[in-house]
Amino acid sequence: MNKAEIIINDICTSALAEPVLREGQIAVWQGDIECLASTIAEFSSLLTDDERSRRDRFVRTEDQLRFACGRIFTRIIAGKYLSLPPESINISVGADNKPFIDCPARKLFHNVSHSGRFVLIAFSWSFPVGVDVEQVNHRTDIDGVCRMFHSSESAVIEGSGDFALFYRYWTAKEAFVKAVGRGLLMDFNSFFIGEDGLVYLSDGSPSGYSVVRLRDCEDYAEALSFKYNRE
Repeated sequence: MNKAEIIINDICTSALAEPVLREGQIAVWQGDIECLASTIAEFSSLLTDDERSRRDRFVRTEDQLRFACGRIFTRIIAGKYLSLPPESINISVGADNKPFIDCPARKLFHNVSHSGRFVLIAFSWSFPVGVDVEQVNHRTDIDGVCRMFHSSESAVIEGSGDFALFYRYWTAKEAFVKAVGRGLLMDFNSFFIGEDGLVYLSDGSPSGYSVVRLRDCEDYAEALSFKYNRE
C-alpha cells in the first residue's frame, strides 16, 4: 500500500504564504473562523455570484463564515499549488454532488468540512481525499445513531456513554464516504473501520481506503480518509 505523508497547516498563519505540495503528500489545512473573519471579509470578492447567494441564505453569521471560508481558502490555496490566480479556480460539482476543482491542466484532489468554529480543507495530487470535523454535541443519542453503523462498531459504542468514542467513529465514517464521493447516499452499515485504520466493506473485503484521526480535543473530532494503491 502506498503511504501518504500528511502535512497539517494552519490557515490563519500560512494560507497567504507559498505552500508546497508534493506527490505522495496530503495537506490538511485547519482554520478557526473566529480568527479568520476579517480575512474572509477581505477576500469575499473571490466568491461567485451563486456562492454569495448561498452564503446569504444562511441566517446565522457563523454559518455564513464557515461556508465562505471553505470556498475562499480553497481558491487561495489551490491557486498557489496550481500557480494560478485564485479567482480563476473553478469549483464545480460532479454527478455524485461532490465539489471538485475543475482544472484541465492538472488534477488536484480536495475536500472541505466545517463545524462549530473550525474549517478543514484537504488537498492531494496523489489521493482522492475526504475530511470531516464535528463539534461534539452531548445531547446526541449515540446509542440510537450508532445502530446505523456496522455491527462491529455499534457493539463497541452502544451502552458506553462515550461521546469521544462515538465521534471518532462518526468522523472516520463521514470522511470515508466523502472521499468515495457518496456522502450520505452510502449506508453506514455497509462498511466498517478496522483497528488497523483501513476501511473494510461489510463482507470483510478491503475498500482501498484508509482513515487517519487528526486533531482530537474535548469539543471536536477530526478525521481524514484517502484512497491508497494496493500492492
